[in-house]
Amino acid sequence: MVLGIENQKNVSYTMPLRVMLYDVLGYLKEYQEFAKKNQEEKRTAEEFLSGMKKKDRLKPIITLVIYYNEKPWDGPTTLKDMVVPLPEAVGKAFSDYRMNLLQVRESGGYHFSNEDIRKVFEASRGIYNEDFENVGKMTLTSEQLAMVGVITESRLLIAQAEEDEKGEFDMCTALEKLERRGIERGIEQGIEQGIEQTKKEMVLRMLEQGADIDFIEKVSCLSREKIEELERKAKA
Repeated sequence: MVLGIENQKNVSYTMPLRVMLYDVLGYLKEYQEFAKKNQEEKRTAEEFLSGMKKKDRLKPIITLVIYYNEKPWDGPTTLKDMVVPLPEAVGKAFSDYRMNLLQVRESGGYHFSNEDIRKVFEASRGIYNEDFENVGKMTLTSEQLAMVGVITESRLLIAQAEEDEKGEFDMCTALEKLERRGIERGIEQGIEQGIEQTKKEMVLRMLEQGADIDFIEKVSCLSREKIEELERKAKA
């Protein structure tokens, strides 16, 4: 069989149609390989017209859509979901096409024979669901932690994994670092915003007192364009 993997970070409302096209193109490639090979072999009239011999069989193609997002999939999962409502009589004749969807946030109901994949999905799902108590009990390798960081879009987790590429990480410690760095970043942003606001207030006071823009530019370290913009807003 041929297994196709389609990774989706966002919902695609054309996904069943896309999967169907991928699969059809795969089957077409298989058919063309048979037709090319059979040109040199003895065939019946029917086999000549078909390009395939009666005994030829295509390999089944299964495409799996893996959806990495904390929001549930709200798009179609079958071709029938994409078409207008069908009368019962027409619906019986309609050839539907179903896609195979795996959602990280609902991966608790799946069975993974690969332990590495199970851990990555379990940790990602726990972070999405804010189940930090259970996530904190896990131990991940640097590769697993990096993958969780990619799935959950956490640069901090990726950075932690890169600090020790061959080590193992206690997720409780990793989450504590994540929280601490988040707090530190928030404090830094708050300080930067405070300094920026103080600068603006100082510039406005100097403008009110008639200070020269060239002098204000040197004192405040703001660009002339920024100072003139503040002056225009103050006069508006």
